[in-house]
Amino acid sequence: MSNSIWRITKYRCDETGIPYGDPIQSLCYTQELMESYKNPKFVVKIEEEVSPNEWVVVWTAERG
Repeated sequence: MSNSIWRITKYRCDETGIPYGDPIQSLCYTQELMESYKNPKFVVKIEEEVSPNEWVVVWTAERG
């Protein structure tokens, strides 16, 4: 079992799925959930905590 923590930087989406506003951040505690966030439509990047207050980018969306 993993004890990793991931920080997800993402946009809010309206009822039609269109991203809007400034990015927000949330934490994720399971790898399965983190993998589900790999959606370039509204997620900007995913970082993994490698030590207290030290984050490494593990995934980014390719912005056109």
